[in-house]
Amino acid sequence: MTPDFDYSEVPFGFNYCLNKSCKQASTCLRYRLYTHIPSACQTIRIINPVYAATIDNVCPFFMPDKKVRYALGITHLLDHVPYSDAVSIKRQMLAHFKQATYYRCRRKERMLDPSEQEYIRKLFVSKGIKELPVYDEYIEKYDW
Repeated sequence: MTPDFDYSEVPFGFNYCLNKSCKQASTCLRYRLYTHIPSACQTIRIINPVYAATIDNVCPFFMPDKKVRYALGITHLLDHVPYSDAVSIKRQMLAHFKQATYYRCRRKERMLDPSEQEYIRKLFVSKGIKELPVYDEYIEKYDW
């Protein structure tokens, strides 16, 4: 978590963890956010402390304190791809994402998560395109 973290980004209903004795507490977003809750926040949701104390190694609620790189905008994604390959890739993307989602991504109304970016990269590779897909912009944020 960065010092300039904006607490308003935390989604409503997010579950915090109070288990400071957990082996993963120093790298768990749930615990780290708990230690930085602003005083204006009147109520929070927590993972049952009694249950959390019984977890030995791998916590099912562990959430890494690491931002994920999302891609935003695909308006120039196919600019440097040969026309026939671009048409084929676009068709495959429309079939995979469906038309509404594809155009929401194109208009920057929806971000592409890393697995979706990987899918598009594999489409490029399947067409023999060596360069990586380039998106309009990238945004790093937590995967809530």
